[in-house]
Amino acid sequence: MVRDLGLDYKKTYACPNDCMLYWKEHENEKYSHECGTSRWIEPAVVEGDISSKKAHNILAKTLWYFRQIPRLQRLFICSKTVKNMSWHQEKRKKDGKLKHPANGQTSPGNDIDVYLQPLIEELKELWELGVETYDAARNKTFQMHAALLWIISDFPPYAMLSGWSTKGKLACPSCNYGTCSSYLTHSQKMCYMGHRVFLPEEHPWRTNKRSFNGKEEHRKAPPLLEGMKFLSHLDSMENFFGKTKKKNIVDSILGTLLDISGKTKDHLNARYDVQEIGIRKNPHPKEIRGHRKVKFAKACFSMTKVEKSIFCDVLKKAKLPDGAASNIFRCVNLAERKVSGYKTHDAHFMLHYLLQIPIKSFTYENSNFGFREHEADQQGTSWVKAKNYSQTFSSWFKARAMRQNVPDWIKELSRGPNKIEKRYPGYFINGYRFHTRQREARRKTQNSGVTLVALTTSFASAKDPNPIRAKVSYYGRINDIIELDYFGDEVDVNPQAIYEKEPSDQSMGPSIPNDNGEIDFIRGDLHEVVIDASKGVLLSQEYNIESEDNSEDDIE
Repeated sequence: MVRDLGLDYKKTYACPNDCMLYWKEHENEKYSHECGTSRWIEPAVVEGDISSKKAHNILAKTLWYFRQIPRLQRLFICSKTVKNMSWHQEKRKKDGKLKHPANGQTSPGNDIDVYLQPLIEELKELWELGVETYDAARNKTFQMHAALLWIISDFPPYAMLSGWSTKGKLACPSCNYGTCSSYLTHSQKMCYMGHRVFLPEEHPWRTNKRSFNGKEEHRKAPPLLEGMKFLSHLDSMENFFGKTKKKNIVDSILGTLLDISGKTKDHLNARYDVQEIGIRKNPHPKEIRGHRKVKFAKACFSMTKVEKSIFCDVLKKAKLPDGAASNIFRCVNLAERKVSGYKTHDAHFMLHYLLQIPIKSFTYENSNFGFREHEADQQGTSWVKAKNYSQTFSSWFKARAMRQNVPDWIKELSRGPNKIEKRYPGYFINGYRFHTRQREARRKTQNSGVTLVALTTSFASAKDPNPIRAKVSYYGRINDIIELDYFGDEVDVNPQAIYEKEPSDQSMGPSIPNDNGEIDFIRGDLHEVVIDASKGVLLSQEYNIESEDNSEDDIE
């Protein structure tokens, strides 16, 4: 069926070593001109086999390529899809800015360029020459051009597709040749510690030597490689399609927090590296006299068994919105206090949104501060005034809308909604799905959460004479969903004018901490770890169990 629609694939044979494709002038070759390997699977030779049957040649590797040109042309045959394909040209604001047009078992690694050759050739044809395409909506043909605007990938594929190595001395694609890196002798890996150059020049972290590399940071951030500078690097570059000779961040974080053997980054060699650099004296390993053993204090992020159980339990019971991530609770092993088996997108979600919650779940000393400060304000006159104002807003709005300088669509809204409302257990609007608490009680996902950021006057206490007015995030859950119908009248509003007046989060940079960066690097309430330096392992399992049990008694 797919072939009859003109959307079939094209088979191209490849070298089993991923060094070349048998296409174009090399289509009929039997051996790779790169490595000399046969394109066929060599049959096994069996002694005593006198069979007269002729052996069939079996190709070692095949590339199944689905061509893009007929698929793009197909989108213009239907008049409904034509509107979506041309929407970005006809409906969007023309401001000269580039915008998005509309909303294997093993990886070949750096050899992915071999298999991208058909796609690259097709993209060149689409960009330079174009292809004649029929437009069903306009009933005419046109010369269709297409371009690959960008790709979305994590760091390892970024290195494969861009050609810039994301590991080693120059691993940062933003800093490029200005990457600040050093080699750790004991851990035998590269370390990157120049992140303070991206902070504002007066930030207190720049002068904090103790918490970082023992030096003040006064350098400016390296300039991004972009525009003509980037193009100048490509002018002298020549492409060769052929053979060339990850540790996940979340894996490392979870392995270190849960102290998983073989995955934690807080090991003896790491402590020796810190000692060699000459920073953070408290975590340095100490030799025990008369023994070939060393001991070092537990790091500030170390957890006891109880704390690890709390950490895993929070992840296990977390209910996420539909489509945000897969069922992460399946990846949590409460008995072994481990988290494993999650996918790349799940790791991204946990890193940015989820890990902060279980970490804060056992550091609860200051967790109620935000509630106390606003509860105190609710008892004051401001809360009473706001409550009274909400009750009289409807009549005030209707009287205010009667003035001559008020737009017609505001006057329509001032009439108020229909007295008969519709109630829903769920609602989908603007790309977001919402559920009531009652509907999702037995569901494994949660879509009843809502948040609001508002300017709020915050107090340290009821007697605080210097309140601070700043943006505060409020969180709640949906108990009911009611649709208000304003009589179905269409309101003539210019959405573009309203959109341009709204504040945009895109203009805001990343959040920057305003503290001085000072932290305690060790936990004094936990026993030190003793390691046999000659073997690099714990002295005894009994010592480890005993120290953790004692810590639990203290916490409980």
